[in-house]
Amino acid sequence: GDTLSELAALDPDRPACACREMTKLHEEIRRGTLRELAAWAASELRGELTLVLAARARAAPAAPGEATYAGVVGV
Repeated sequence: GDTLSELAALDPDRPACACREMTKLHEEIRRGTLRELAAWAASELRGELTLVLAARARAAPAAPGEATYAGVVGV
């Protein structure tokens, strides 16, 4: 629960998957945002848990401008 809470504080809307008790009779897989999974884990979590996080969204690169080219050519 603590790890999920810490991750949710950093990036609450990041998609993730929590797999509980994998390969066992009561296996459970939950998908949601880190915020949603942290709330679930705070009230119901027992047993082993494996977390799979989606890749972080990257910001679109800025269009190259005059300043960018000036730095490349040493102007």
